[in-house]
Amino acid sequence: MTNEPSILLSKSGAVARLTLNRPDKLNALDTESWSALGRMVSDLDADPETRAIVVSSAGEKAFCCGADISEFSVTYATPESANAFSEIFTGALDALMHCSKPIIAEIDGLCVGGGCALIMACDLRYASDRSRFAITPTKIGAAYSFGDTNRLVQLVGPGRAKEMLFFAELAAASDACRDGLIDRVCASDGLTAFVNERAAKLASLSRNSLSVAKAAVNAIVAQTSDAPTHVNRMLGDIFSSDDFREGYSAFLEKRSPEFS
Repeated sequence: MTNEPSILLSKSGAVARLTLNRPDKLNALDTESWSALGRMVSDLDADPETRAIVVSSAGEKAFCCGADISEFSVTYATPESANAFSEIFTGALDALMHCSKPIIAEIDGLCVGGGCALIMACDLRYASDRSRFAITPTKIGAAYSFGDTNRLVQLVGPGRAKEMLFFAELAAASDACRDGLIDRVCASDGLTAFVNERAAKLASLSRNSLSVAKAAVNAIVAQTSDAPTHVNRMLGDIFSSDDFREGYSAFLEKRSPEFS
């Protein structure tokens, strides 16, 4: 497994599938993997033979557990390194958001932290009934970006968004669907077949119509996408804080954090 790419690309007709391939890390993506994801989505956007994209995962435990916390002591060592990682992470999500082709997230297993940010950047989110979801930055003294928080509020509303952000509790797929975080729940053994059918349907439709529909919806959502100056400052400060260093250190050491 260690010699395999962290993201696999396969194609079936006009449908491309990107498979997150770090099951030993619960498909938490390191910096190189987030960068690769952004490049691969951009390449598929430019590929005239690709008309729809599926993002799925390898392994049976997790769809994606966000960023690889084992990197954080280096990634967030300085404001410069933190900004560099933020640009890569945000770039990957922007590639998904702004891709002219429809993107389906096929979610099977745990989807937490940056994994939820990833699926929210996709157009459609279909999950197995055994999937679980959580927004977890408060567990390690971190914070969701303004863009990720905006997408969460747009999907589930401000009250539920605050509850998810504050408590970082796992939600069942049925609850995530009720709240609007995901669009459909399928039996585990039927998820891939359902996603393949929907992706093939998308690939058969007018690419111009789909592109305009996606762009119009994104434009409506993006009306509140710019973070106020004070929020940007707070977000910048949190990743150099003692609480954040204590949070991710405690996670790696498998102990409860002691926040200031």
